[in-house]
Amino acid sequence: MSGMVNFFKEVDFAILYFFNSIVKNPITDVAMSFLSKYGYLLFIPFILYAFFREKKSFYFLLFIILTILFADFISNTLKNIIMRPRPFFEHNIINLEGVGRSFSMPSNHATNAFAVAYFLRRYYKNFSLLVLLASLITISRIFLGVHYPSDILVGAILGIVTGKTMFMFYNNILKLKKRQRYKSYLILILLVISIFRILYIKYSPIDLSGDEAHYWEWSRHLDMSYYSKGPLISYIIFLGTRIFGNTELGVRFFAVFFSFFSSLLMYEATYLISKNDKKSFLSGLLMQIIPFFSFLGIIMTIDSPFLYFWILGMYLVLKMVCEDSLSNVFYWIFLGLIVGMGMLAKYTMIFFYPSLVLFLLLYKGFEKLRKTWVYITVFTSLIIFSPVIFWNHIHGWVTLKHTAYHARLEKGLVISFSDFFEFLISQIGLMTPFIFMLMLYAFTKIKNIERKFCISFFLPVFVFFTLKSLQGKVEANWPMVAYPSGIIALSLMEFKREKFVTFSCIFALMITIIGYFSPYLYFLKAKNPAIRVLGWENLGKKIDYIQSTMKNQDNIIIFTDDYQLSSLLSFYTSSKPFVFCVNYSGRRMNQYDIWAYKPDYDINNHIGKDAIFITKSNNYFYDFLMKLQCNHYEKIKEILYNKHVKVRDVYIYKCYGLKSIINLPIRRF
Repeated sequence: MSGMVNFFKEVDFAILYFFNSIVKNPITDVAMSFLSKYGYLLFIPFILYAFFREKKSFYFLLFIILTILFADFISNTLKNIIMRPRPFFEHNIINLEGVGRSFSMPSNHATNAFAVAYFLRRYYKNFSLLVLLASLITISRIFLGVHYPSDILVGAILGIVTGKTMFMFYNNILKLKKRQRYKSYLILILLVISIFRILYIKYSPIDLSGDEAHYWEWSRHLDMSYYSKGPLISYIIFLGTRIFGNTELGVRFFAVFFSFFSSLLMYEATYLISKNDKKSFLSGLLMQIIPFFSFLGIIMTIDSPFLYFWILGMYLVLKMVCEDSLSNVFYWIFLGLIVGMGMLAKYTMIFFYPSLVLFLLLYKGFEKLRKTWVYITVFTSLIIFSPVIFWNHIHGWVTLKHTAYHARLEKGLVISFSDFFEFLISQIGLMTPFIFMLMLYAFTKIKNIERKFCISFFLPVFVFFTLKSLQGKVEANWPMVAYPSGIIALSLMEFKREKFVTFSCIFALMITIIGYFSPYLYFLKAKNPAIRVLGWENLGKKIDYIQSTMKNQDNIIIFTDDYQLSSLLSFYTSSKPFVFCVNYSGRRMNQYDIWAYKPDYDINNHIGKDAIFITKSNNYFYDFLMKLQCNHYEKIKEILYNKHVKVRDVYIYKCYGLKSIINLPIRRF
């Protein structure tokens, strides 16, 4: 087998050498450099001809752009998976383009050129000119010495598949436009937004949030559950980083995915009730323009998959009702799978059951409820959720203890009007004031099954957290799954003043746009809402530099006093090390304390090494601790910036000869 592989490698290089060194001459140098840089321009006449044949269709131009972007995205993704070095790194050949940082297989030029050629194929009886043009562009990459022939071949095949697939998709959208025009609009809008989000994640200055980095660290230590959350988020990020590497896109890609399909499901759920294309379009679109839901499309937290499974569950319940399939046991089993998966994302998914029971009671009454298979749904979801239960049994039910502390149960029955009003204001801000008011008003206007359904999936969640806010602080995002049903209600309502609805949507969209551009609003300085996701990459580079200046740079441990900071440093330092988290403040328990029971992750097993300690707090008690724990140390104040605007201060201790670690007792869960 190895002999066959070596044979193909030799053939691959022989063809490369033939074009790059033997055939090469001054004319081919100029021609191939032109084709490589500007060959795409030669497609313009072909595109314009097809554009006029399609009667100047906006859809056609949009899909040409989408085809190129999608082909380029797929090609880059495969490059990062295959990670084949460029030929000039492995052989002594002539490189006429310069050294880049991307990998070799497949060739983006080949993928993009053949994708466009095969998308345009339908418009030309003899499309040999298109194939010739695509072939010349791809062969130019061999002449320039930046690709092997096999890179070109794989890229061409990938491009052909992409071009044909996108053209089939284009045809299906045109057919859909005739039946459900607004659904076709929604799909195109979602595609454009998704591409924008992928580019935004790749090229904007925002770094991972502390929670995202912590979930990424979980994905490097896969388990049945974790200290504060279920395991689903870690497996999703694990899959994303296996495809796109340990990058922001790898962590966040599935946030884009869940946002896209959550909006589509909102359209489908609304259409099941209303059979109205335009109202269903509004339902799907609102999920993209309401700021909180829109930002879930670029930030990968547990809320993204949780929201998706909640909406999927609502859709399936509606489907059973509208198709009169409440007696279909397979639907109930599938609903159990959905609820179980949602519970693996976020435990608040348990509220789906009181919402479901309330709806069935309002819709069918108690006698009919007894005849449904809801019990099988509960049983199925518990089977899916059982790894979390088993993990907690092993670890002393720490998640229950944490949840009880997080819910402020230790306070007992106390009334806090300040927390109550803070909660109400946060909910109005979450949905934006006008949409929040319209949503509540819509509940009074819709009728029949629409009202029963929307109120059932709104009230249990919203009322519970409203009452909870009287007892203690409730985070703004906790009751978020109450609002998809509210959005459906708003979309179903007959409006007498459509201008106000339009204004409300535009107002929400403007806030969303400002939110996306907030990292670039440098004049806001410390008041910038994006400040918590800025500056971490620079800190990682600074730690890399400090580590390189220390004598035993290959045998240095890094530790912090904050679990989010530990995870961020693991992600943004070049070697992606495990960064320890110590307890210098009597903080609450976190996942690092559970990992510390394993020898490799117990910092006490690294006594004697040099270390770097990083903290966001200028605490003189830490200076005292460093004197006790190290033979000697140096303290550095580092100011993190975003385009010359101060983001935060951090304090870095270079600890030489770690003697001990003084961990304070954990005070709470």
